[in-house]
Amino acid sequence: MIEDRLRINNKLPRSDARIVTASGCRATTLETILLYSGKFTEIAIFTTKSIGPKPNPGNHPPIYCADTSSSRARRNAVGLANPGADDFAKELAWLRNTSPNLDGAILLGSAYGGSIDEIAGVCARIAPHVDAIELNFSCPHAKGYGLDTGRDVDAVAKIVKVVAESTKRDVFAKLSPNLEDKELAEMARSCVDAGARGITVINTVGPGESYLPGTRIPVLFNRKGGFSGIDVKRRGLECTKIVRAAIGPSPLVIGMGGVFDGKDASDYLAAGADFIGIGTVMEGMDEETLRAYLGCLDSDIRDRKNSSGWVLSPRVNLKYSPAVIRSVQELSDTLRIYNFDIAVAAGPCQYLFLAVPGDDKHPTMEAPFSIPLSVPLGLAVRRYPSEGREHHFTSRLWEKKAGDELFIRGPYGMSFMRPYEGMMFLVGGGTGVAALASIAYHYDDYLAFVGAKTRSELLLLDRFRVSSTATEDGSAGYHGLVTDLFASRIDSQAAADDIVVTCGPQKMMESVVDVARKAGFPYERIFVVMEPHMKCGVGICGSCSLGDGTISCTDGHVVTADRFKAFVDAHKVKRNACGGWD
Repeated sequence: MIEDRLRINNKLPRSDARIVTASGCRATTLETILLYSGKFTEIAIFTTKSIGPKPNPGNHPPIYCADTSSSRARRNAVGLANPGADDFAKELAWLRNTSPNLDGAILLGSAYGGSIDEIAGVCARIAPHVDAIELNFSCPHAKGYGLDTGRDVDAVAKIVKVVAESTKRDVFAKLSPNLEDKELAEMARSCVDAGARGITVINTVGPGESYLPGTRIPVLFNRKGGFSGIDVKRRGLECTKIVRAAIGPSPLVIGMGGVFDGKDASDYLAAGADFIGIGTVMEGMDEETLRAYLGCLDSDIRDRKNSSGWVLSPRVNLKYSPAVIRSVQELSDTLRIYNFDIAVAAGPCQYLFLAVPGDDKHPTMEAPFSIPLSVPLGLAVRRYPSEGREHHFTSRLWEKKAGDELFIRGPYGMSFMRPYEGMMFLVGGGTGVAALASIAYHYDDYLAFVGAKTRSELLLLDRFRVSSTATEDGSAGYHGLVTDLFASRIDSQAAADDIVVTCGPQKMMESVVDVARKAGFPYERIFVVMEPHMKCGVGICGSCSLGDGTISCTDGHVVTADRFKAFVDAHKVKRNACGGWD
């Protein structure tokens, strides 16, 4: 039976569940929270990403990496990326309208700010749509926020009091493990005395640095990042015990940090936690693996046993490998193919992250790319305007030449496996052709339609056994759009088991879907290769969440046309760096 003490905003957690998603981990978009609330009844509390007063793109990738000193630990510096309180409040209203009760799960809205007024303003915007509020006083690497705000006991207590009284919501204060033990105890006690319903501990430890192999070059764009994973469990348990002793038995404690299996959860419960937060453990899990893991962990928590370890997925490969540029093919002022001295074992439509190492003036930067040429590795890159920013990945990459050493990690993403045995019609434009070239490398039965603005920008034609080309200026092949070329050929060649696969600009893909539908293709035989906003690439940050909440880096970024059409109709095709929709 659920203890009445566990009520949050007069709402009991569903089904006696005790699992909490940590802020910024996996369920970071409201679409994913909506999806998971209906599928995973084992999750008692969903914590939103930390929301600030204004849109914040956070740090440029890399934001997440393996720690240099331990294979079991991670460094992360997301940088509090979020769409801002105003836009997020609108998203929250949509979520509550779609699922008023979230199938019984509790929604904990995380908030931060640089002052009492900022934090109170954020909380006022989100409070009508959440069950409780978590005040983030713990982020270790965001200057002016988090731990910078959360060291002043009197200021923290005042913020808690103002938010609790003004929002009429239960308030949790998320405190840092970097506080001294006595300081942590005093802070927790002051928060509860000021009206906090409970305390969340811990956030990541640190910050510190991890380095590219064979160098002293920091991996993270922010250079320093918080320390997470199994190795922080000891400090998490210490902090949980300190907090419980300081605040007594009644207030709630959400304990987290290094929770992987049933024993970890039991240890936190024994230390005084009421709820168990999970984060890093979800790295690399697809939806089915996550379902099995949550089921086992929930059973372990209820029965005080340890059976969930068997379902933990192998650690994803976050290792960086050196890659020396062998040659650079300049197709135009803004389009190049970089050829490297290494090979990569990759499946169709998989991708990797290419990192340009930093120096004393510039941090390391990385970006994801489809892998059209894997033996040896070749990547197609389009340069984008720097828009006045000091740091821009493609501008930095454009400075590199043959002989320079870069770094790669991956491959990532689910491979595209042809579901039917008929002919494949591959229709691509721009750098989207790269994903289709990877399909052509693995399969023979296809016809490729490749489009570009000019002859010089027609990509990777030598990678297609059979191809037809179109250029908008008529300098090569069909004079016009590749979709028109495709439309002129498809009616006479389509058969029952044929499929269409497209990748490129959104408008082009919409047109391809329309053409294929008119030619008689059902939605399930039209596939769209999405190019979501990728940051971590391993299922932690949630930045690549699609419009239906699926995490594309673990659950697939190649979708059927009906899903793509739903995304287009909802204006949810690609997120921006802040996590909102472009």
